[in-house]
Amino acid sequence: MIKIKSFLLLGMGSVMKALLELLHHQHHKILTMQMTCICPEDIPEYINKIKPGIKHIKTHITEDNVYDLLKPLITPETFVIDLTVNVETIDIIKICKQHGSMYINTSLEKYNKDESNMNPEHTTLYYQELELEKATKGIHNPITIVHSMGMNPGAISSLVYQGIEAYCKKYAPEKLALLKQNKFNLVAKDILDMIHISEFDNQEVRQQAKPDIMINSWSGEGFVAEALCTSFVSAMEPMVDYKKSKYNNRIYYSPKYRSMDSSTDSICLYPDGTEFKYNGRMITHFEVVSLSKYLSSGDYTPKISYVYSSSPVSNKCLEFVKSNGYKEPSEYYVFMQHDVLKKDSFDSLGASLFFRDGRKFWCGTVLTNEHSMKVLGPDAHMNATQLQICAPVLAAIEWMMVNPDKGIITAEAIPYKYVLEKCIPYWGNFYCREVSQPHAEHSNDYKLKNNKIQVDKL
Repeated sequence: MIKIKSFLLLGMGSVMKALLELLHHQHHKILTMQMTCICPEDIPEYINKIKPGIKHIKTHITEDNVYDLLKPLITPETFVIDLTVNVETIDIIKICKQHGSMYINTSLEKYNKDESNMNPEHTTLYYQELELEKATKGIHNPITIVHSMGMNPGAISSLVYQGIEAYCKKYAPEKLALLKQNKFNLVAKDILDMIHISEFDNQEVRQQAKPDIMINSWSGEGFVAEALCTSFVSAMEPMVDYKKSKYNNRIYYSPKYRSMDSSTDSICLYPDGTEFKYNGRMITHFEVVSLSKYLSSGDYTPKISYVYSSSPVSNKCLEFVKSNGYKEPSEYYVFMQHDVLKKDSFDSLGASLFFRDGRKFWCGTVLTNEHSMKVLGPDAHMNATQLQICAPVLAAIEWMMVNPDKGIITAEAIPYKYVLEKCIPYWGNFYCREVSQPHAEHSNDYKLKNNKIQVDKL
């Protein structure tokens, strides 16, 4: 058993701050360990109170300094939590694997370079995963490294598995034996047509959208990078304006569209469980890659896409990005709990599962800011979205510390029941049930009938 003595925190953005706040709420033993943080910003005072004595290396991690900066800090007794943006994931994972250090991140990242003249496929997450495999192929160390493990990508895969199980319990009980053997791909091949990663965020904040700034609920830089990325989806059949990938036979990409310019209708739930239809952008995310890998069988691959209606202010900011010729903003701001005007505003995020018999199931979390503050206390800094993300990160860290030899994996390799049982206490209203196609559009005038917490049984 590997004994972890210290944590290396890469970045001090909103999700890292939320993670530390959650550790404080739990009085977690991790906070008793030595911590070093590399980030160019000052560490907020409330974080220094949560964890006094963090060694702060105040600098950017760059292509030029990454090896010299990180190698002296990484040992088999170090756990690396990488929540940076625009810092090459592959470089850091290589160092961790070489030195036997456990590592986790929420997304595959790259250095922020001009990619306008690159092959569109070479800018995608699925190509980056291939590069990661090549870069680490010759490093024979089974240390557990988990990439792309937050809410989505990450815990959303657990919600997909739970939704498939819920369907089978009701309509295909003969498939449950296969699910117990973790053969979700064989079950999906017979019953599942399409998956939407459905997210609708209606958090209204005091900031106003304006040109040349991105205001967002989790990471402005991360959201812009996703929005400007080449659009791709998982599918078995050709799609209009999409080409089959040269590198991944489960993926179709568009040389024509950025992900922020592709949209479709999907389903989400209000906090009381009422269904509604909304239109969201098909933002590119790694769960499209990882879920299609785990659920494919032979020539079968379910259609998978992320359908994201971000907070009203970030949607307006994206329109400014588009009107400015897709130029990246020069300023970014992540709103926190004190910025949220309506505490009954929420982030609704779940797996919409479309089965071949025409039935639909939704499995996910609808978390209000009011409930976030109820759980964490009235002085909570994180917003609802950040709590949804950091809870799965902590669940994965705890699992890794007792499973240190699993190699490089993604969220799908972590037991889905474990993830859900750890996260549901922080996710507000949890639903996993059949839904009908709603006829009503989302309304900002919707009033909650109640705000009782519903926890569906796993």
